[in-house]
Amino acid sequence: MWTDVFWKEWRRIYIHSNRSYEQVQRSIVERCNTDFLPLAVVAFIDGEPVGTGCLKPQDLAERSELTPWLAGIFVLPKHRRQGIGSQIVRFLEIEAARLGHSMLYLWTPSAAALYESLGWRVKERITQFENDVTIMEKILVEQADAANPHAFGTFGISPAEQARMPKASGDT
Repeated sequence: MWTDVFWKEWRRIYIHSNRSYEQVQRSIVERCNTDFLPLAVVAFIDGEPVGTGCLKPQDLAERSELTPWLAGIFVLPKHRRQGIGSQIVRFLEIEAARLGHSMLYLWTPSAAALYESLGWRVKERITQFENDVTIMEKILVEQADAANPHAFGTFGISPAEQARMPKASGDT
């Protein structure tokens, strides 16, 4: 399912970077990890997948010195503007901190304001795949100290992911 959705959403970027449909499909399979990068999460509502996002070591060849990256944040159109994307971002920030990362990067052609509202800051603006994009960064040190995913609730987080999340004090 996700390969078709991603191909439809980001086909121009994939083609520009010489990535085939099969390569996109393989990259999704490679993200099925929990304790090392790359890893992905899927948000569910009533058992149906509605959004996804991932952490990966590299997402922009021109900035290979920057790692790791938040990438592939996607929510199905009918479920947008409900906070699901923000929940995915917050969960992945906590996962990056849990894995020992103190900084996280992303690039976006259109959602810089959303990420700024989530505490990200602009690092630079470049042209990528014939688009103006914003590279952003976020310091995760504070989250690493208090890595409590339950502080954000579990809306949209799969039951398997919820079960894997450490319990906050007072949770039963």
